[in-house]
Amino acid sequence: MVYDSIERLHGELREMKGSSHPKIFLEMALIHAAKAGGSTTAPAFDQGEVSQLKEQLSQLQKELHSVKTQSPAASGEEQHQKAPPKRRPQPTAQNGASVKQAARMLQQASKEERAKVESKWQMSCAR
Repeated sequence: MVYDSIERLHGELREMKGSSHPKIFLEMALIHAAKAGGSTTAPAFDQGEVSQLKEQLSQLQKELHSVKTQSPAASGEEQHQKAPPKRRPQPTAQNGASVKQAARMLQQASKEERAKVESKWQMSCAR
């Protein structure tokens, strides 16, 4: 039985490699393996464990209900208090000058000064 399941999974793996939808082959292989290995009868559960789980579920539902009734979102208070929009920081160069300031300085600079700046930029970009 284990050998058959391995053989089937290996065949599905080969199909998956050439497929455009490999998940389908994987799902089908797992379904076939579950059907081959599963029994038709339902597994037996300990009634004590089942009742304990039911009690825990009931307790969790009560706690969830109490949290929902106590939260400010339930009363709508949080919706009215909007946070102020976050300010975007101005882009800056490494020395702290803003890009706008640099653009203004370049407009006022002479041709020689611009050439110096461009050569420094090229050297820093080349690193």
